[in-house]
Amino acid sequence: MTIGEVARQLGIHVETIRYYVRIGLIQAPPRIGAVRHWPEETLDELRFIRQAKTLGLTLDEIRQLLRVRAGEGDCAEVQALLETRLRQISEQRRQLEALERTLQRQLQRCRHAQQKCPVISDLK
Repeated sequence: MTIGEVARQLGIHVETIRYYVRIGLIQAPPRIGAVRHWPEETLDELRFIRQAKTLGLTLDEIRQLLRVRAGEGDCAEVQALLETRLRQISEQRRQLEALERTLQRQLQRCRHAQQKCPVISDLK
């Protein structure tokens, strides 16, 4: 398959595939003439990457998973990665909840303002 056919089949952009090659996430097959013919194994890797991204993993984290998938690590490494990611998400959630409370307070101040917007005054 050509890179365009791979992209269409997987529903991703050609430039995404090229980017993954550039950063070493996947290997580009050698050229045969002017065209590269992408093997099914690369499609499997790209599917794996797409699925890993749905977990909110970064490309560096996905790189680690690909190493384990290739037999260069074990499940304990994956477990540690997921635990770290889960802690990060929990912290982000706490930060977003705090931001939500702040915005709700600011909105209440706006609703009760008589003339001059207190939020604009605070943001000097």
